[in-house]
Amino acid sequence: MSADIQLAWPRNATLMGIYAIRCLADGRVYVGQSRRIYDRWRDHLVELRHGRGSPRLQKMWVVHGPSYFTFEILEIVSDSTRMQEREQFYIDHYKAADPACGMNTLPTAGSFDGYTPDDEA
Repeated sequence: MSADIQLAWPRNATLMGIYAIRCLADGRVYVGQSRRIYDRWRDHLVELRHGRGSPRLQKMWVVHGPSYFTFEILEIVSDSTRMQEREQFYIDHYKAADPACGMNTLPTAGSFDGYTPDDEA
C-alpha cells in the first residue's frame, strides 16, 4: 500500500502482527509491530507528515517524499506473547537497524538497549 494513498483501509481492522515501511528509492526498510497494524500505519503517516517520525524514517521521508514508501504486512501474529520475538526476527532478517539497510534506530525489539543516536538520524 503506497503512503501517498489516503487512509482508505478498513477502520475496524484489528490485525496484529509485524509490518514494514519500505523506501522504494533505496530499498531501506523500517520494521515494527502492532496489535492494530492499520491504526499504527495511520499514526506513522500523521507523525511523518508533521515531522515527528522515527529519526531515520523521517529523514528518508523528507528526502524522497511519501510516494516512495510502501506499507507491508510481514506476518500476522495471533499470539501476542510472540510479538517481540517475531519483530526481532524481521529486524535481523532485513538488517533494519543497520543504517545502510534500514531505518530502525533501535536494534532490539521492544527495548532501548543498544540505542545510540547517530549523525544520520
